[in-house]
Amino acid sequence: MRDKWTKFCPKCGTQTDELFDSLCEDCFKQDIKLLEPSGISVSICGTCGCYFKGNERTSIEAVVEDTIRKEIWKKYGCDSEVEIKEIKTGDKRAHVVLIAKAELRGVQLTENGEVEVVLKRESCERCNRIAGGYYAGIVQIRADDRIPTDEELAIAEKVAYSSLIEPEFISKEVLLKEGLDIYVSWKGSIHRGVFYLTNKGSTLRGVFRCKQK
Repeated sequence: MRDKWTKFCPKCGTQTDELFDSLCEDCFKQDIKLLEPSGISVSICGTCGCYFKGNERTSIEAVVEDTIRKEIWKKYGCDSEVEIKEIKTGDKRAHVVLIAKAELRGVQLTENGEVEVVLKRESCERCNRIAGGYYAGIVQIRADDRIPTDEELAIAEKVAYSSLIEPEFISKEVLLKEGLDIYVSWKGSIHRGVFYLTNKGSTLRGVFRCKQK
């Protein structure tokens, strides 16, 4: 009696030492399609040009990679690697050249391909808020017992803008006799700016006043 029976692939008839789902390795690989995504889309803001899904900013690369990985996991139950090689962006669609890699039943799989991404033109939440004049509060830049100089206000303005972190923004500024009012979307950005001014020895002070509901 032989210790090891010779195996044949029922699909192609090839003699093999090991079968994968009753097929030889080559036929097993032929039946696996790593790149069969459908309906990939991402929104692009017509004002600022950023890519987003829902309220989250993203990129074409991130959307494609996430979609491919999720579909491979859903279809085959295995982890995968996705490498973007090239993105060709048009007005309404983007074509992404990529490589997907995975391991299934101990077989290393690699597939090269191109997927299409539909680009939806619409305004992002940040730009909608800016256009609508949204603000969370006002930072009042003042000096004690005097009127701030133009140079001081210019420095305070620069600090305010440099303290912003995406997607924060300044919706408007109002120059007053007693100082400068800066309308901000998020109080955290101004707390950073006030901290910076204080540590630089500035005689200006910034008072944050929340928007009245």
